[in-house]
Amino acid sequence: MPTAPANTRSSGSNPAEADVKITKCGVGEFGSFYSATLAITNNSSKPSNYIISITFESPDGSQRYAEGFAATNNLPNGQTSNTEAAGLTQAPAGQKFVCKVAKVTRYSSG
Repeated sequence: MPTAPANTRSSGSNPAEADVKITKCGVGEFGSFYSATLAITNNSSKPSNYIISITFESPDGSQRYAEGFAATNNLPNGQTSNTEAAGLTQAPAGQKFVCKVAKVTRYSSG
């Protein structure tokens, strides 16, 4: 079964990667596309826009199966937005995989 490790990079005193948590990793409700549910919490001091890249990989990290993307705009500081990043390919039935945060871009919307 898929798992959702908290793979985020940390640099600086308030890294954007720390604002994104994977809360569910699996296949989507419609079809069997790779899917990750995300909780994005704006920990910056200003309203921000986010662009998030997720990878769907083998548990040992040796193979990337798909990529997914998510975005949220004008998220006030201190507020959380829940969204989904879906891959554009279907996961074979029973395939084990993990979801990882590959990159987070955060920029001020104010």
